[in-house]
Amino acid sequence: ENLIVEEEIKQLEEELEVPLFERIGRQVALTDSGKEFISYANENGKFICAICAAPFILGKRGILSGKKAICYPGFENQLDGATVMHDAGCVRDGNIITGKAMGGSLEFGKKIIAYIKAQFFSLYILYKKNIIFYIFNIFYNN
Repeated sequence: ENLIVEEEIKQLEEELEVPLFERIGRQVALTDSGKEFISYANENGKFICAICAAPFILGKRGILSGKKAICYPGFENQLDGATVMHDAGCVRDGNIITGKAMGGSLEFGKKIIAYIKAQFFSLYILYKKNIIFYIFNIFYNN
């Protein structure tokens, strides 16, 4: 599974023509471009997910300020400005989903799918309304 994610990240980095992550052994860190990318995504209401210790990156960028979040035990103090939901395995607050640990990845994945489905359904309804509006205008104006 990690290879699939790694390939997606590599493809995104190639499309953007900048590295987003610096790989250090088995760990990764955001590059300056990666930090800008995450901030831009958040400022524009884009969907952001982080699990295990990764939510601390969002906390350090101020992205979790005023939001509910969770992360791997021991990293909670780095979720700057967040309301830490200690008893949750996974939390969605607006455009951000955070997960506690890889053991909760199924719940994390379900929240991601539910968010995507909701966005798709909203777009579908908007599309249908525009079609109906367009048809109404054709008949009404003729």
